[in-house]
Amino acid sequence: MYLPLLSVFERGAAVICGDFKSEPFWLKYIEFEILQKEFRNVSRIYNTMLGQPIATLDDTYARFQNFANGRALEELFTPEEFDEVQTQHSAEVRFLCVNTALSSFLRIFCC
Repeated sequence: MYLPLLSVFERGAAVICGDFKSEPFWLKYIEFEILQKEFRNVSRIYNTMLGQPIATLDDTYARFQNFANGRALEELFTPEEFDEVQTQHSAEVRFLCVNTALSSFLRIFCC
């Protein structure tokens, strides 16, 4: 039952992608994947939605936050995606540390 319905949703997603009023379709797709406990797919669908010019982008982002809160990252991402997120996060932390150290250095020696 899962695969036939999944293929219908995937074909629908290919057709409706970019439609400003496509939210009802995406919400049904998300509901279907949640019932199947396919949380990585739900995360992927939200990611697709957030990259589209849909009318309810703010609401979609809030729904994704609610969905993601309380779930382990491993439930939401494949191991490869999880590694990529960790790599990006590590790079951002290093940048912030270097930036903070540089700001402190400039404050001490330039003022």
